[in-house]
Amino acid sequence: MTDKIKILFLASNPTDTGALRLGEESRQIDERLQMGSERDRFQLLQHHAVRVTDLQHIMLRHQPHIVHFCGHGGPGNELILENQEGTSHAVSKKALTSLFEILNDNIKVVVLNACFSKLQAKALHGVID
Repeated sequence: MTDKIKILFLASNPTDTGALRLGEESRQIDERLQMGSERDRFQLLQHHAVRVTDLQHIMLRHQPHIVHFCGHGGPGNELILENQEGTSHAVSKKALTSLFEILNDNIKVVVLNACFSKLQAKALHGVID
């Protein structure tokens, strides 16, 4: 394989939610990659304060192999991204699954580091290898 494995790190911590240390999570991932003997095979791409309107564009632009989302999840089994004002906007399991179903050409792994994301992960399992 000559192309790098692209890891897309997506983070969202809307202003009306509790503060999370998303930068620390990003730093730890980067640190672990740099410590590995295969570090040159990976490219870590980061987007913070991800808005609902950004998600599809970011995925199309980078065409990642691994997507790592960290942030908040809601009790209705949704991921919480930001709206234009920086406050919470819930993304339903159905909407997220539909997006990944369309954009799954390269994606091999999805990590959801958010509360209430188990059902979303199960749904994504049906559309991602």
